[in-house]
Amino acid sequence: MKKVLYIVVCLISITSCDCLQHVSGTILDKESGKPLQGVTIYNKNKDWLKMTTDSTGHFELSAISGGFRCPPMSIIVEKENYKLAQKRIPTGGYEEIKLQKKQ
Repeated sequence: MKKVLYIVVCLISITSCDCLQHVSGTILDKESGKPLQGVTIYNKNKDWLKMTTDSTGHFELSAISGGFRCPPMSIIVEKENYKLAQKRIPTGGYEEIKLQKKQ
């Protein structure tokens, strides 16, 4: 009986593992289509996890999420003089995000 209980506990712990969310993309100016450098991107649920885009507008963001399936990552994109953007990107996904200038 102890052996069966041990196996069941092990199976439960294995199937409830955390997942690694990883998303990437490029931030572009909506009007010109040019990449934007220095744009701040962060996970909406983990706002302490921030990064900025490089000279090509590229970003990569990773986080650990609990559960059986890896949910999409909700990100916030902000840059001075541009409207705030929110996006949900599937785990492992790539997104091209176009920011619009404030009027």
